[in-house]
This record gives sequence, C-alpha cells and structure tokens, in this order.
Amino acid sequence: MLLLFLACTLPQADLSSTALATPATDPWDQLETPGPLTHQVFVSARAATRISGLVNLKNPAAAHLKDQKVGVVLPVHTLTHPEYGTAIIDTGVARKPQVRGPLRIAMQTLDVEVPLADIIEQVGPPSAVFITHMHVDHVIGLPDVPEGTPLYVGPGEWDRRGQALGLQGRSYKATWKGHRFEELDFPEAMYGFDGVFDVWGDGSLYVLYTPGHTPGSISLVARTTEGGMLFAGDTSHTLWGWEHGVEPGGFTVDLETNARNLAALRALAQAHNLQVWVGHETDGEGTGVP
Repeated sequence: MLLLFLACTLPQADLSSTALATPATDPWDQLETPGPLTHQVFVSARAATRISGLVNLKNPAAAHLKDQKVGVVLPVHTLTHPEYGTAIIDTGVARKPQVRGPLRIAMQTLDVEVPLADIIEQVGPPSAVFITHMHVDHVIGLPDVPEGTPLYVGPGEWDRRGQALGLQGRSYKATWKGHRFEELDFPEAMYGFDGVFDVWGDGSLYVLYTPGHTPGSISLVARTTEGGMLFAGDTSHTLWGWEHGVEPGGFTVDLETNARNLAALRALAQAHNLQVWVGHETDGEGTGVP
C-alpha cells in the first residue's frame, strides 16, 4: 500500500490552461452563511500505511508518536449545485483500476468499499472533477469518470522534477487514458493563499492554491446547506495532524511550504467555523493516529 502514497514524476499528458473567476470581493465574507451546495462523502476504500508518511515525526509536537502502520481511507466528496451540477473532489478507486507492475501487488491490500462508478450512479455524472494532487491514491478512480468531464489539477503537477517515476508510469498512463486535464493557472497570491478561484462565480465553491505536499496541491472551500466546509486534501492527511498543526511527513515534497499552508487553512477554518475534511480520514474513520 505504501506505493499508493509515493510522490512521482508524471509523464507528459494532454493539458490545457484554464482560469476560473478571480474573486472580485473578499471571498470569505459569506462563509458563515449556508450556501446552495449539497455535500456527500463516501469512503471509497481503506488501506494502511506508516505514520511517518502521514505526519512529520521530526516536528516536536509529534515526538511521542511511534512509526507504525495505521489505517487510512480514500474518500470521495461530492458537491451538488442546483444550477451547475455535481463537482467531485478526488476519485477514490475505480471498479476496475488500471494498475500495472508493483501497483497491482499494492492494490491487493486495498479494501474497496464504494468504487467511483457506484458513487456516480448515486449522484449523477459530474460536471467537474477537482484532483487535490496527482498522487496515485487520488487518481486511481479516473477510469470511472466519463470521458469529456473537465478534470482540474493545480500548477506544477505535471513537472515533478527530481523525482523518479519508475514502474508507476504505466499505471498512470492507463489510469488517465481518454481524459484531458486542465491545469489551473493562479495569477497571484491573495487572501492569505498563493491563489484563489471562485469556481462558478457565485461564491459557493473556491479553489485554493496550497502547494507543499506536492508542487500543485489544491484545497477547496464550499458553502453548503450544512454550512461552510474546507477540503484540505493532503495538506493534512489526518485529523490528528490538523488538530495539532503538524504537517505531513515522508510523502511531502516541501515540508516548510506545507506547514505554512496548513497554518493558513487552520486559521481560515477557525475564523469562520468551517467543518474540516482532511485527506485520509473522515469523522473518526481512518488513521487512528494516537
């Protein structure tokens, strides 16, 4: 299962650049007012990996933790807009994952609960998919995404210099076959983050540029019928890491930048009483980090 969390260089894919709406006014003004989005969360699969990848054990706040295997989940979030359809955040696992080589062996330890195809049958075809970053455990559900669906990734996710793709390349190519990715181009830092976009221009869903875990990691903020929600992606793998302000560990390419963006997300969530969803834990299900 460790292979599903390895950072790796991605081969060239068919990309285009897109720019969603830059907020004209402070995007956080209405975060405490319920919005139009209906949220659902699904645990697509369960797995296990080491704590040292999930939290930075060199951080003094994590000094008491022992490196051991713990459970994680691969969640899929859906946000349904009454006018613009359903956005999906990350892809869980496909009914028939297109994995090759060592990843095929790693998949044998994955306990699949709800394939992405089953989720799409429940919520309807997505109008957009936001991939918080391109680690394989966030894209392995792509074969279940209908071809032609807009797939959004952050800047830099296709240029992972200094890291080895190795045998995972065949799996990536098979996984994204038939899809076209749109790489977000954040023009400038604003509102405490390296970039912010208003997805539909109505203040219901924002994409935040939060690099660190990977060069192009993104997070999202939504105004749902249940109130404001923050989807941190792997800027924090775990609820323990979130609550203690400890950045992820060995799976992260830039710990310092990740820590900075984690602090910014925590400040935003606290200021506006946002419900927080981290990358690999949902409502107590997942890691069990002490």
